[in-house]
Amino acid sequence: MRFNLTTIACPAVAILLAAWTSSCLKGPGFLKQGETQALTSLIQTTEEAGDVTGSYSAASSRYQTILASSSSAVSGASVIFPPGSLSFSTSIILGEGSDAASADVLAQLGLDSSAVSGVGSSLYVAASDATDLIVPMSLSLPLFSSSSLFLDADTSRYAVAYVGIKLETKETSVGLIPNKEITFKDGNATFETSTWGSYRLVQISEEVEKPVERVVKPTAEAPPRRNNEVKDLPKMLVTGRKPFVVQPVGKFTVTGENLIGMRAFIKDRKLTLKESSDGKSVEIQLPTTEELIAITKTAAPPGRGGGMFVIGLGQDGSPGTETNIFVTQSPVTGPLVVSGNPANICARQPFFVVWDGRPANGGGMPPCVGAKISEPTCASGTVENCRLGANQRAKAR
Repeated sequence: MRFNLTTIACPAVAILLAAWTSSCLKGPGFLKQGETQALTSLIQTTEEAGDVTGSYSAASSRYQTILASSSSAVSGASVIFPPGSLSFSTSIILGEGSDAASADVLAQLGLDSSAVSGVGSSLYVAASDATDLIVPMSLSLPLFSSSSLFLDADTSRYAVAYVGIKLETKETSVGLIPNKEITFKDGNATFETSTWGSYRLVQISEEVEKPVERVVKPTAEAPPRRNNEVKDLPKMLVTGRKPFVVQPVGKFTVTGENLIGMRAFIKDRKLTLKESSDGKSVEIQLPTTEELIAITKTAAPPGRGGGMFVIGLGQDGSPGTETNIFVTQSPVTGPLVVSGNPANICARQPFFVVWDGRPANGGGMPPCVGAKISEPTCASGTVENCRLGANQRAKAR
């Protein structure tokens, strides 16, 4: 354990810090025009394995700031607590969090993970005591991608996904903070939130409608966790699923390794699972037709009880993945035939599924969104390429 930063006492240093804060951390809840620079202080922290811990003072009239460790995956991130943020003094933990943009989280938010790219790592922030925020805190995430340190000049399709918790009630949620509530300046994305949790900057593909309002979905799933708590857990690996065509309330099986603790969702609906004792298979049951219609109902009803459905799969410590199921109201007694090249199902191109002479329209799935049918990943033979490609993409996230 080592000390990082000390509370600012020297007026000259305080002025420098205030100047940095006012330029990098502007937003609705930050230092407002007319407030003095002397209202900012940098909290003293200790560091362990990349996580920093600092003491918030409820008696302070200053804006209190904690910076993430420069040696961590979230270097450059920070949190600011305005005066009166918490009702009593407590320790604050800041560090890398569990993935807030995993496939199961995005599914609950109504987003297809093939259309969302994570930017940087997830930032975890929480109090060590069971207390919640009275005044929103301000978080700042650096604008670098997981593959390079170059800044993305176009931030118009950025948003923030999160897994949150109210420490006083233990209520958990997943959410999405839209672009319009985020300030982009000097290489940082800053926003306000009243929820402890794990936050990750994401970029939403142009092929889907950009969310314009904040989304919050209550969930009974696992709470946000520090990456140090989950990084050494066995990683889920999905290697198969069958059958591909299922009726409502029907069951299909996902196979692979380390599947114990798997979570599965269609949008925000959690599916019923039955795990094998060896962790190599999970039986998943689909909802009823009425429930599928309700799940897919949007501002432009009606919903649908059949067709292609994305199943978001998640597990603590794993990046998550997804699979796809074609739901039909008619029983499948004969062989499944996909018209034309089977890779059409991967490339989001029109196709037909035929069994017992009955056709059904369909749309494609990842990993070949926007790809040409001739590309090897998408043309090698069967619909299983969709699932395998999703795993490959999850590893790269």
